[in-house]
Amino acid sequence: MNFNYEKTKEECLKYALEYCKFAYEVIEDSKTTNKIYSKMDKLFKNLLKHSKGKEILELMIEEKSDYIKYISAVYVIHFDEKKALSVLKKLNEKYKKSTEGLGLMYLSIDMFLKEWEKGNIRT
Repeated sequence: MNFNYEKTKEECLKYALEYCKFAYEVIEDSKTTNKIYSKMDKLFKNLLKHSKGKEILELMIEEKSDYIKYISAVYVIHFDEKKALSVLKKLNEKYKKSTEGLGLMYLSIDMFLKEWEKGNIRT
């Protein structure tokens, strides 16, 4: 059975945007947020298993949406730490002083970076 990279990429984009909307904007329905996260995580991890999937993730980190950049970087860090950390640090700085819902994204990015530096996140 052939792996459909394009379909998986589109689903990754869809679920990453949906997850971030629920996690950083709506913030009312944790059950839905967790369900979306599970679907998204499975899709992104599936891309990590394939060399072409990794190429797709590297392209996704360049998307316009900061949500997509953030989520993609969390997975890219497993095979291109330097590139992912660069993106995450730029986003962290950008949202550091945000007073809107995106301030929550800053907290997520900041916590991720701290835990990565401590070695608490496995590749």
